[in-house]
Amino acid sequence: MTGLNYVTLVCDLGDGAGNYLAPGSIATLAPTAVLTDSTDHLIAGQAAISVTFRGGPPSVTLIATDNSNISPSGWAWTITPPASTGIAAFSFYLPYAGGSVQHLSQLSPVYEAATMVAYATKGFAVAMAVAL
Repeated sequence: MTGLNYVTLVCDLGDGAGNYLAPGSIATLAPTAVLTDSTDHLIAGQAAISVTFRGGPPSVTLIATDNSNISPSGWAWTITPPASTGIAAFSFYLPYAGGSVQHLSQLSPVYEAATMVAYATKGFAVAMAVAL
């Protein structure tokens, strides 16, 4: 194992009734960039890591997003839940500073600036239409 920090992520995805995803459901995780660590001589690709639900939230150990020797900086993890859940894929930071074990439900989704501008612009247009 390298000198990098890793975090165990508890993937506590569920439905609106408070049930975890059904056994056999598979979510995937992938970094938002190809990661390079020239200190520990590691290149981590963007291949998806699968996590399978087995009657409770599965855990997976992932590279922490706040490792100082990883390039590029500012990368995140993206989780893609099964399509049948109605949960859209989203990205999140997983800093080791947040603890060696973290729950997905405690992490804030991260969105690209272009996505947020489109969302904010749409909300502004709706607000203006209501005001008129």
